[in-house]
Amino acid sequence: DWKERGEYYLLNAEGQRRKGCLRLAAKCFDKAGECNKRDHALAYLSFVDIEEQDSAAMKRRTKVGVEELYRLYGITAKLLDAKDVGFLNKAGLCLLQCGEHENTRSARIFELYARLCCANQKSKRDTCNNMGSIHEQQYFSYAAKLFLKSLSDKKISLASRRNLLLGAFRNNLCSGEFEKAAEVIESNLVHLQEVFGEIHSLSTQQRAKHDPLSYFLSKSIDSKEVSSVFKAIEKLAKIACRTFYSRNDLDHLSNAID
Repeated sequence: DWKERGEYYLLNAEGQRRKGCLRLAAKCFDKAGECNKRDHALAYLSFVDIEEQDSAAMKRRTKVGVEELYRLYGITAKLLDAKDVGFLNKAGLCLLQCGEHENTRSARIFELYARLCCANQKSKRDTCNNMGSIHEQQYFSYAAKLFLKSLSDKKISLASRRNLLLGAFRNNLCSGEFEKAAEVIESNLVHLQEVFGEIHSLSTQQRAKHDPLSYFLSKSIDSKEVSSVFKAIEKLAKIACRTFYSRNDLDHLSNAID
C-alpha cells in the first residue's frame, strides 16, 4: 500500500536520513493519489532545506526578499494545512524566518505546539501535577521570549502590549521559569494593573489536569520555588487597588483585594 509506505517514511524521517525519507514519502503519497499528504511532505522537505542553510549567511541577511517571503509563507501554510502536531513547531520556525514582524504569530504557534505536546504526554502519565518535558519547556520558553521581543514595536497599542505581556507571563509559568514570570510583572506594573484579573486567574484558577499550568498551580503559595511570582502579584495587586479605588471601579477593586 503506497499510502502506508508514505506514512512509514514520514514517521521515520529523522537524523541524516530525514531528507531521503521525506522524498520517498512524497513519492509514495503521489503514487497513492494522496496529493495533500505529498505536498505536506514536500513542505517539510523545504523546511529541512531552510534549516540546513548556513547560519552565518542567515544572520548577514537583514531583509527577506519578496520571492523568498512568498516561498516561506507558502511552506508555512502547507505545514499548517497538514493539521499535524509534529509539523506545528516547524511551521513556527519557518514563519520566524519571514522577519521580526512575525514574532507574535510564531510565538502563538510555539505555545499551541507545546500545549498539544504537553496534553499528549500527560495523558500517558500516572500523575499530571508535574513539569512538562524539556522539549515542551523549551517551546514555552521560546514563545515567552518572542512575546517579549514583539514589545520592541513602538507602534503597537496599549491593549496589544498588555496581551503580549500576558503571553510572556503565561508561557514563563508553563516553562517553569518562575523568576522570569515574576520579572515580567515587576518590570511592567503600570501596564499590567489593567489586566490584573487575567493575571490573578492564571495564578489561582484551577485548570484541567492536563493543562501545562497544573504544575505551577500544584505549588503552595509559600513554596520557595514559586514565591517570587506571588510576591510580584501581591505588589501588582496593591498598585491595582489604588488605581481602581481612584476610579471608583468597585468590581475590579474587589477582585484585586481578594
